[in-house]
Amino acid sequence: MKKFIVLFIVFSLLTFSASFCMVETNHNAEAEKLKEIGVFKGTGNGFELDRAPTRLEGGVMFVRLLGAEAEAIENNYSHPFTDVPEWGSAYVGYLYHEGLTKGKLPTEFGSNDLMQAKSYLTFMLRALDYDDSKGDFSWSLAVEKSSEIGLIDNDFMNTLKSNDFLRDHVAFISFNTLNQKLNKSELSLASKLVNDGAFSEESAISMGVLNKKSNNISTLGSPISGFTESDLISLGANNFSGTAEEIANQILKWQSDNMIYASSSENYTDVSYSMRWDYTFPGIYTTKDMITNMKDGNKIYGICFNYATIFADIANHYGLEVRVTNTTVKPSEISDNPFYKATATGLSPDEYSHLIKWLTSKGLNPDDYPYEAVRLIMSETALHYRAEVKLNDEWVQYDTYRKENASANEYSFMETNWQEGNKKDELAGYVERLNNGENLNGGGNIYQVYDEFLEARLIALETNEIENYKGITDDLDQTKRAATQDDLHQGFGLVPYFNNKSDVLSFMSDLDWLPSEIDEYFEVKDLIESQSNAKYYVIAEIMLTPEDDIPLPYKVFLEQYLGYTGEDISNVLTEDIYNQLIK
Repeated sequence: MKKFIVLFIVFSLLTFSASFCMVETNHNAEAEKLKEIGVFKGTGNGFELDRAPTRLEGGVMFVRLLGAEAEAIENNYSHPFTDVPEWGSAYVGYLYHEGLTKGKLPTEFGSNDLMQAKSYLTFMLRALDYDDSKGDFSWSLAVEKSSEIGLIDNDFMNTLKSNDFLRDHVAFISFNTLNQKLNKSELSLASKLVNDGAFSEESAISMGVLNKKSNNISTLGSPISGFTESDLISLGANNFSGTAEEIANQILKWQSDNMIYASSSENYTDVSYSMRWDYTFPGIYTTKDMITNMKDGNKIYGICFNYATIFADIANHYGLEVRVTNTTVKPSEISDNPFYKATATGLSPDEYSHLIKWLTSKGLNPDDYPYEAVRLIMSETALHYRAEVKLNDEWVQYDTYRKENASANEYSFMETNWQEGNKKDELAGYVERLNNGENLNGGGNIYQVYDEFLEARLIALETNEIENYKGITDDLDQTKRAATQDDLHQGFGLVPYFNNKSDVLSFMSDLDWLPSEIDEYFEVKDLIESQSNAKYYVIAEIMLTPEDDIPLPYKVFLEQYLGYTGEDISNVLTEDIYNQLIK
């Protein structure tokens, strides 16, 4: 936070006592807005925009704006300056103790010195993360640098060069600085100061330096919400210090100590919700939501997406140049197995019930998000997300569980586009079709069971649970096949292939009617296998037999058979053959 403290020094200079000649002032409106956050209080004679600041008055105001007045007075730190009156000594002592001032000379604070435009703008540039000690700008050219980055325009730059520097100019520059983006960041200074607790979000919105946040999905963006100082204190991540690299490593260690990588969804059934929902509805599940809701005791659980975004939020608070990146491939694109394409879309009714509760908590109308429409727009996310920090002009990856995600890190990465999966318009189209009476569901319990399977399989893929599943080896020597129906529906393994009826009956033992009809299923199996090299999974067909005896449409049957087995049999089971089998 200290690196942003400089801003308050500048703001504090708005309570000055010395005067210049009377001139026309133009920025009373900006002064009024700054007054709303207690920055520009004026004097008994109003704002006195034709006057200039003293260093001591600025120092006192600075301490007050930090909320440190009580500490300053209570501790009354010593300092070496002889030109500070008794009433201001405790304030200057605090600034000296905290390393926020070195004074004009070893024994002089420069209490009554007036401020020049280039000195004031030097403070502004430092507040915006420009470092004159590293060559970002120089004190002598601070006015020109401010014009270069758009903090002031050329006309105002010429005004500063040809006129005395006044409170009027300070009000205008201070207001502009709040709206300015930090160096090498998309975050404005006002946003940063609100996050640091310098003033309230409501005040910043009221004075026009911060846009009002909305619960409307169409306006929500990044899930990175902007942790405040109080957020970091509650997380135990508020005392990091050192170089950018040192701070990044401290964040990495904090994640190792305070987060749980949920590689198994058995105990964390909602672990992928934040990632999936944010992809389709950008920003609906923020990092603040994650640290509040994804808790196991005192630790936060999550997968790569949560680790990357939480890391980025903390790093951003410390002023690091950070970004989130993701693989250019998705799970469905990393394998020749067509099954992955079958798991690329949809969500289960169970997940939908959780989503609706979440949307409602965000102030959204659940009627605007019917299941029949939402299930059609939900799609898979990237294979892997990670945070990266720019160090020495190079992006360095900070992936807490890099070893666990080694295979994913072999793919190319790109900076995450938070709007890539936004399906707002597509959702609206589906809702309109539903309102016009169109049936988008397909109907029948068999669709719901399949949707639940796809969702479970997707979670198992994203959490690496499939890699840890032993399962059984079927009659085709395929490993990791589902050992039970329960394992299948949880997505751990695909349908096994069996050559004999007893194994099929054992696997589907809950179906009382199956023993009397098992011969018919094996007749279909023998017919298809005798005409091609394809292997027919009897269990899959049994699962795709509707209870109402209304056959599935051909394309739906192929899609669900593919999902359950990982096998595309469209070249063998043509639509004509399928229709004949139905008859």
